[in-house]
This record gives sequence, structure tokens and C-alpha cells, in this order.
Amino acid sequence: MPNFAAWIEGVDLTQPLSDAVAAELRQALWDVEVIFFRPQTITPAQHVALAKVFGPPSAGSYFERKPGAPELELIVSDRERPPSIDNWHTDISWKPNPPLGTAIQITETPPAGGNTCWISTSKPTTGCHPVCRSTWPG
Repeated sequence: MPNFAAWIEGVDLTQPLSDAVAAELRQALWDVEVIFFRPQTITPAQHVALAKVFGPPSAGSYFERKPGAPELELIVSDRERPPSIDNWHTDISWKPNPPLGTAIQITETPPAGGNTCWISTSKPTTGCHPVCRSTWPG
């Protein structure tokens, strides 16, 4: 889908982000809804700092929290917690005031599988023919 996601180049997430860069990142997220950064090794504090560019981290969700970094959840699949097709996650959109989104950092990847998918609930409506859109409630 055009204009749904973008790679962000030239941003070093290991360094504090300027106000101007933070504003550009927020605008990019509003424009395309999903943004990706090239792989970088960042600390939990840097991960939280990136998330805060987009808004306050959400308290209390679904997965266990990272020790020493309670703003971060851990999505783990290992021998004690094998992966399951029923183990999925969202941006906790069921909350009365859900967060804007999720800042995911993949630190270990499995030898196979491990897909993460994103969806848009607004982009399909903008690309749909007006006659089709007119049949939708609301």
C-alpha cells in the first residue's frame, strides 16, 4: 500500500535527538503510520527516549516488563515460553486512552518465522472508490 510505511535514514538512535529531528519523526509517523529505522543497538534508556518522542509510555499492558526499565515490555519466545500462534500483541488499543503506537526493538530473531505485521485502519479508506466508501457506516 503506497504511503503506508517508511524507512528513516540517517538518525542515530544512540544519541539524544534534537527537537527538530523529533518533530520530523512525529510528522513522518503521522504521514505514513509506520516508520522503521535501520538496525541499531540501543540501550533500554535510548529505546524509552525514542518512544517518548511520540508520547508518554503506557503503564501496565500485557507482557512482563523489562527489569530496570518498566516502560518496556518483553515479548519472549524460548524453551520456557514457546511461541504460539495465539500469542499476538497490539498497541493496547482497548484502553480508554490508548498510546499512539508501539516502539519495537527486535534484539533476537529466530532462525525461521518470527513475522511481525502492521495494519492500517485509515489508509484503505483513502484508496477506496467513493461509491464503495459511501456504503460504510459512519
